[in-house]
This record gives sequence, structure tokens and C-alpha cells, in this order.
Amino acid sequence: MVDGEESSLSKKMKISNEVFQHKNTVYLPFFKANFQESELITSISSQNLGEIQQKAAALLSFAQEGLDSIAAVKPYKNDSSLIKATNEILLFYKDEAENKIPSIIEFLLLNDKVTKLQAAIENKKPKDRTKEDIDEYNAMVNKLNSALTAYNKTNNDLNNKRSKLLQNWENVSNNFLSKHVPKN
Repeated sequence: MVDGEESSLSKKMKISNEVFQHKNTVYLPFFKANFQESELITSISSQNLGEIQQKAAALLSFAQEGLDSIAAVKPYKNDSSLIKATNEILLFYKDEAENKIPSIIEFLLLNDKVTKLQAAIENKKPKDRTKEDIDEYNAMVNKLNSALTAYNKTNNDLNNKRSKLLQNWENVSNNFLSKHVPKN
């Protein structure tokens, strides 16, 4: 080996380092938003409205921050696939926080209201229940049933889109590494 010459292995290691550095630059904003969304989903499961609002605001912040940061990332050797896949999922998270979570919160509030109304009616003796009490409860149950359909559709849409975007991100990431990391 001559002084100053790089070995084949050191060249491959240098290229691999550049590839992983690029991937990590794009991965960090994705990871932050993805983690925050999982926290949000946990909050929705527990139906803690204050926590849901807090987690949704944090998700929106991380998604926007991520979109801003990856906008400055240059493609690696004209390959912008990882940037595009990350942008897509960050846009999904942003839309989820801004547009979907408010309707989920509305449903949970309505569900809580119906539960309280039901408890109030059940606490009354049957002879003390008025026709207005029953009519109000029935109207709220009908409203809840309609809202439940929309809630389920929103959840199904979010779950399907999330699943596709996460699978796409994973595939793009694997393809990116396979394409750019030197073999052997």
C-alpha cells in the first residue's frame, strides 16, 4: 500500500458512512413524528381528551418541523426517494393532527355526554323519568350512532393510510440502502 492511497475497504466504508448519514438526516424527523403519533394513539385509546389535544399539537409541531428540515436536504446522488417517502408520511401526520383528530375529539366528547345522560336517566326511578328525558336521550343516541359511523370511517382510513405509508417508507429505506451501500 502506498502512502495516501485508500484501500478498497476504506473507500466502501466512507461511502457507506455517507449513505447512512443521509438516511439518518431524513430518518430523525420521521422518527420524532412517528413516535409522537404512537403516543397520540395511546392517548386516544385511553380517551384522555386533554392528553389527546396535547399529543396532537406536538404531532403537528414535529410534522411541520420535519417537513421544514427535510425541505433543505439534498438528494443523495440524485436519489430523492427517501426524502419523498418521508415528506409523504410527514404530510399524513400533519393532516391527521390538523384535520382528523378534531373529529375524533368531537366523537369522544359526544360519547361522554351520552354516557353521562344515560347515567342520569338510570339514576332516576322509572316513574320519575319524563318523556322529554327519554326523547333527549334517544336523540343523543341517534346522534352518537351517526357520529360512530364517521368515527369508525376516520379510524379505518387513518389506519389504512398509515400502514401503506409506513410500509412504503420501510421499502424505500431498504431500497435506498441496497442501492447505495457498496456490496462486499
